[in-house]
Amino acid sequence: MINSAQSDLIMLFGSLLLPALFLIVTTVLFVKKKQSKKNTQIKGLDSISFLATLIKMLQQHRGLTYGYLRGDETLRKNLLSVESSVQAHLQNALTNFLSDEEKERWEGFVSHWKRMVQNNLRISPENNLEQHNLMISNLLFLVEDLSESHCLDEIELNERDKSVSLGWIGILRTAEWVGQARALGTGIAASEKCSSVERIRIKFIRGKINALAQDVYAWERSPFSDQGNNNEVFKHLETFLSTLDNRLIAPSSPTVSASEYFDLATKAIDEFLALFDTKLADCSRKVSKNSENLAQTKKLYGNKVTTANA
Repeated sequence: MINSAQSDLIMLFGSLLLPALFLIVTTVLFVKKKQSKKNTQIKGLDSISFLATLIKMLQQHRGLTYGYLRGDETLRKNLLSVESSVQAHLQNALTNFLSDEEKERWEGFVSHWKRMVQNNLRISPENNLEQHNLMISNLLFLVEDLSESHCLDEIELNERDKSVSLGWIGILRTAEWVGQARALGTGIAASEKCSSVERIRIKFIRGKINALAQDVYAWERSPFSDQGNNNEVFKHLETFLSTLDNRLIAPSSPTVSASEYFDLATKAIDEFLALFDTKLADCSRKVSKNSENLAQTKKLYGNKVTTANA
């Protein structure tokens, strides 16, 4: 029989054990929830990397197509090469990582691209440019949707960084406006003339580039950034904008060739996309590190639960 002292000891042991078990189980459940979020973030980062590559290809396709339709037939070979790269890239699976709403946006893009390819060189340059702009805009909105649905805005690269995804989405949007300037300007250079309407349009685009680039520059130099020195990014942009101002729209007729203008714009875009890739890689390393820490915590507390239940 259990005497009074033994009963008191059992009650004391139980009063100590139950809170400990509750703490361990609560910790394990918390770790599992955090791990699930990290897995979601990893999928989101992979999906956005896929989309960023696709956006870059579409931007190239847009500029080459517009230049070709405006009269520079030397661009056709590169155009067909980029088109093949887009087709190959689309063979990769993306829909497994998307919500129903995101799938609808993605499927809308794929359908639009298929129609575009069939009629790419048979529609007017202006309509072609607009169709490309719409497709790329659709993908940029999908990037923002994925960032939100996969909790990427919660990734902190340092103690004070609370909006990392907003920063690199700004980088993508800056690259897109440079891409629009590349496409429109390549067409202007190819035709060797710039109408008053085109001059107004490209000046508007140039203003967008300047405003967004200043935001990116401020974000890069703020306490919220771990990045060191990205002078190359802005150096290439300044070279491109100087060419746009002084050799494309300032003279009575452009003094820059379509291929040279396209290459200068591409260098600027590539620098911004390289910066984007760096930010994405930083996020991936941060998430992977957090996942490893969570796995160790889960293993530690999981063992304690097993021992307590034995």
